[in-house]
Amino acid sequence: RLLTMAEWLEGGVGYTTAIRMVEGSGARVRQHAAMIEHELQRELAARHAGVFSRVVAAPDLGTATAAAVQAHGFGDLRTNLAIHGWTDLEARLALDGGPQREALLQSTRLGANVMIAACEPDAWDRLSRVASEDRSITVLWIDDHSGSIMTLLAWLTTRHPHWAGAAVKVLVPDSPGEADRIRALLDDARIDCTIDRTTGGLGAALHALEAARLAFGPLGLGQGHPRGP
Repeated sequence: RLLTMAEWLEGGVGYTTAIRMVEGSGARVRQHAAMIEHELQRELAARHAGVFSRVVAAPDLGTATAAAVQAHGFGDLRTNLAIHGWTDLEARLALDGGPQREALLQSTRLGANVMIAACEPDAWDRLSRVASEDRSITVLWIDDHSGSIMTLLAWLTTRHPHWAGAAVKVLVPDSPGEADRIRALLDDARIDCTIDRTTGGLGAALHALEAARLAFGPLGLGQGHPRGP
């Protein structure tokens, strides 16, 4: 699912690398990593042709993430988006998420944008039964760089055949002049979308997200705990 989402965002004009982390060091770990990379290459060739593979062996997840983000790319082309996936994000980050938190922080410290993909199996199955022209993408706007990049990612997704014709909707706070200001920002960026005002605070905005097939929302990390909707 992470690779499928990466392919949506890539839209045929970027490139994606699937990275597996192997914890440890020494000759046995390197041999194990080589075996995993061979298996990963075979799986990608069968299911995600065109996706590159890389296996990184390191003492811990944070070190492996830092190595992967810095080494990935060629020439001046470097990692600009790191996609992570955890099924229970809040519990993992808040309770036992030291390694996961460090992986996120290393990605951002090294200049990569970070996206965390969350998808329940039944939601994925429902999505597969919806035609591309009937799909919708909703962005929960936040007035900083996250809002801009989420909207850009939503628009980039529509270049993929699975999302061709999908409508992009941006939910903004219902405050005086806010919708017009954001509309001007997105028009300058030539992003085709509609803007909906939300009233009733965060609860109403989250309720509005229920109609979306794909939703983008902001997430922050404060003192190691996830913050945001």
